Amino acid sequence: IENRIGEKPIVLIYEIDEKVPRYLMGDSLRIRQILINLMNNAVKFTEEGYVKLTVTCEKEDENRGLFRFSIKDSGLGIKPEDLSKLGQAFTQVDTKKNHQKEGTGLGLSISRDFISMMGGKLSVESEYGHGSEFYFSIWQGIAEQMNVAKDAGICKQAWQEEEQFVAPKA
Repeated sequence: IENRIGEKPIVLIYEIDEKVPRYLMGDSLRIRQILINLMNNAVKFTEEGYVKLTVTCEKEDENRGLFRFSIKDSGLGIKPEDLSKLGQAFTQVDTKKNHQKEGTGLGLSISRDFISMMGGKLSVESEYGHGSEFYFSIWQGIAEQMNVAKDAGICKQAWQEEEQFVAPKA
């Protein structure tokens, strides 16, 4: 993300709640892709100010938690009448203002679909001229409560395990 910011006067902020466990079980590849897509969009439509990623744990039960991911920026914002167009593949909103912005609109569409497959919903709040916040909540397994050594120093990906993580409908 820092490479995407380049010379823009944008501060990149990460706020990870201390209640978020060190190790989770889930589809790290897809979650990473979602966050990169949303953060790249935030940088693309922010000329100065900030882009902030916040991760919090909303609920916990037994071996899983409901985690909220939020990407907020101080960018252009979105007109209320354009909010319904968001996430449509090959569509950009406010084409007059965004005519020099690269992109096909696929990143948001793909992210919305991945989030939906993980049982969540991508939401947005925006004030035109004052920035946007894209957020979603998804359940993930809490590996630390599943007897995973906290200080192992290695967090294996799902494809490295003998039993692979399976996301319903994914």
